[in-house]
Amino acid sequence: MLVIKVNKWQLIKYGLLVLWMGVSFMFVEVEAAMVQQDVIRQSSSTACYFAPGEGSIPGVKVMIESDRCISINMVNVQLSPEEVERNHWYTLTAQEDEAYRQQVHPQSVSFRRRVSDVSLRTNRVEIGSHIFLLFDEPLREGVTYELTVSADFPVAIQPVKILFLPEANVTENIRVNQVGYFPQMPKYAIVGQYIGSLGPLPLELEEFFLIRESDGKAVYKGQAELLRDHDPHTGQKLYKLDFSGFTTPGTYRVLVLQVGVSFPFRIADDVLNHVGATLLRGLVTQRCGYDGLTEDFTRFARPACHTDDAYLDPASLLAVTPANPPHLSANYDQIRQIPTTKGHHDAGDYGKYVVNGCTFVYSLLQMLSLNSNLAGDDYGLPFSQNGIPDVLEEVKWELDWLETMQDPDDGGVFSIVKPRGFGYESDLPAVVGNRWIYPKDTVTTATFAAALAHAARHPLIKQYYPEDAERYLEKAQFAWSYLAATDHYPEFHHYGAIWGDADDRVWAAVELYLTTGKEVYHEYFLLNHRPEERRWGWVPLFASYGNATRSYVLDQGQPKDERMLQRCLNELRRTAETFVRNTVQRGYGFSMDNEPLRHGSYGWYFPTSEHAYDLLLAYEVFGDSRYLETALANMNYELGVNAQSYVQITGLGWKRVMDLVDQQHRYGDFFEPRVGLPLGAGSSGIYHIAHLGDLEPHTYPANYPLLARFYEGWNVQSEFTLDAWARITASYLYFYKDKGTVNQPPTLEVEYTVDPKVPGLIHFHAKASDPDGEVVSLFWDFDDEAWALGSEVSHQFSRPSRNYRVLSALWITMVDTPINTWR
Repeated sequence: MLVIKVNKWQLIKYGLLVLWMGVSFMFVEVEAAMVQQDVIRQSSSTACYFAPGEGSIPGVKVMIESDRCISINMVNVQLSPEEVERNHWYTLTAQEDEAYRQQVHPQSVSFRRRVSDVSLRTNRVEIGSHIFLLFDEPLREGVTYELTVSADFPVAIQPVKILFLPEANVTENIRVNQVGYFPQMPKYAIVGQYIGSLGPLPLELEEFFLIRESDGKAVYKGQAELLRDHDPHTGQKLYKLDFSGFTTPGTYRVLVLQVGVSFPFRIADDVLNHVGATLLRGLVTQRCGYDGLTEDFTRFARPACHTDDAYLDPASLLAVTPANPPHLSANYDQIRQIPTTKGHHDAGDYGKYVVNGCTFVYSLLQMLSLNSNLAGDDYGLPFSQNGIPDVLEEVKWELDWLETMQDPDDGGVFSIVKPRGFGYESDLPAVVGNRWIYPKDTVTTATFAAALAHAARHPLIKQYYPEDAERYLEKAQFAWSYLAATDHYPEFHHYGAIWGDADDRVWAAVELYLTTGKEVYHEYFLLNHRPEERRWGWVPLFASYGNATRSYVLDQGQPKDERMLQRCLNELRRTAETFVRNTVQRGYGFSMDNEPLRHGSYGWYFPTSEHAYDLLLAYEVFGDSRYLETALANMNYELGVNAQSYVQITGLGWKRVMDLVDQQHRYGDFFEPRVGLPLGAGSSGIYHIAHLGDLEPHTYPANYPLLARFYEGWNVQSEFTLDAWARITASYLYFYKDKGTVNQPPTLEVEYTVDPKVPGLIHFHAKASDPDGEVVSLFWDFDDEAWALGSEVSHQFSRPSRNYRVLSALWITMVDTPINTWR
């Protein structure tokens, strides 16, 4: 046994364990004689935890879904419904249970199959097949059963022992916010499962319990509320378990005696602190040209990238074709470098887009104006505790890049920085990328004018960067003069192009009016603004019309036209009321509109970005508590109260996404993706990747419910973009509780033993403590496509005579200090 005791900055010979403020990493090199074996990675529906009743056969897990349902879960096994839906192939026996002393076949068998993971990191496709065995008689608590599968079954499955202990059967069927809940706000879990060809998992629930994590004692008893017998969008029978009446802070689980126990979660006033801080940390790792991504800050370290951004090259005009030729003019006499460093990579690739960058700046600054919770200077970033709000510095990094995109000759604004030929980089961000600056457009020029005019009047920009604020206004007005002289709208990229440049010019006009008070801008805005305009007729406050409406409602600095102000107020309230109504209609309590469900198509859907952000703005304006509660309902969905229990922000929760669209993850050294990346809530289809073939035919049944179609992997329709990321970050930081003290670092003691009986099996144990906070969980990355959560974990390494880098990341949630995030 090796025991490692560490404190801040301590290095050890055997490996490396470094503790920072609120977070720790452990690198331990383990070498042992190991046998080579083929490992089938588990289906994502059962891979993130271990529960009683699972099989020991690689690639097969047997799970207890309820006291009357057992599931057999496999990956990449060729099965057909006709083969597996044969009751006589499965038998359950138990000498201690009279109902099962003789061999009992399930009363019915249900089957579902769908893609669970598409990884371009390893060119791996995983098809999850799930067989559900439904029995007439319930399993008795504490009785050991044996499940036997016929030798005629297509896969050899040895008999499996099953012990049903509800308090120990950790199940994702009880779907909770895996981060936690505020004491005085609504708190609920949803119970349900889709079992495929037979539809919902049959359940008859009456009561549930809240049990304390530390000792398993029941502290609350509630009544289950039936929401839907058959929710068509998830395929589940849904029960709501409401424990809003319980307000005592602590860590708990929900127990349903017929099903099992949920993942643990916290109840606390600062429960969302580490979510906002983690998202902000993710944004820092998204910076372009930044030299602060060192191992002192993140294990996803890399040098400053794209230090030669970027080149104005005539060839860029040929790489993109405008919808409305010709391109806007610029001095393309020769290839020349223009310093356009800084900014943030927009999405999973490394491009930088002016339109999204402008909305990023606006969204963070707007919420920063409304709520001082965003003004903290101790979020655990490399530049924290320097006297400037951390969010403001993140905005400033983007503004520094945006400024460079304006043509100093005429005020027009170039649109994009991206690789030559308008393609994608196929490696980690290059230090020298020889990237191009792509042509000017009136959309980008208008959004630039709007964002910089907004920044110019922002009180914190004026306080901390007064000279920059003056320059921002000059550049915004210069951009407007370009717009006034340029009617032509080329359009060669879809960002910002929904209504041509009409909405972008309106947004620029209102921001310039609110900053300068000049009526010429106000008159243009009043003449051209359409606050009621909705994308597809139902998406409200969209793009620049939405930003213009928000600013006209929220800014208090200039006189308003009463009629237009009322139209804008009406649209904000109408939006919030629509979201509240949709949330009541949705089984899982989020605000997706009926239209995408009716049409059977959705994607690029981020509950907090799409709904919570504007609900919080509406709450600030109207003070209606329903808007606040509905915003939290959308966050609950994002943090695990959804049809598959996935947490849709990397680095958080118990059921995590490990494969996603992100170039740094695809080509990086770590299996775990960067933490703090927001994920869309899935899509109605499977994203087509040519060399992997058509994956849709693997779906069974064909009418697989829309909101149960989330899968891990390279799905561009779940890919984050910078503007959505800003709104999500701002929304969570809205709830940040700053305790006003400086964080004290945690300590960690790690030990491990090599199992003498099982080749390659290592048992790890970690003892973590924090002088001013609470250790919520530990994440282990085993450097071989496997991971685990908890203080005691075991892992069997599959490759002999190899050094493995084992990483343990502490998730610290501070009680009396403001740093609470991952590293």
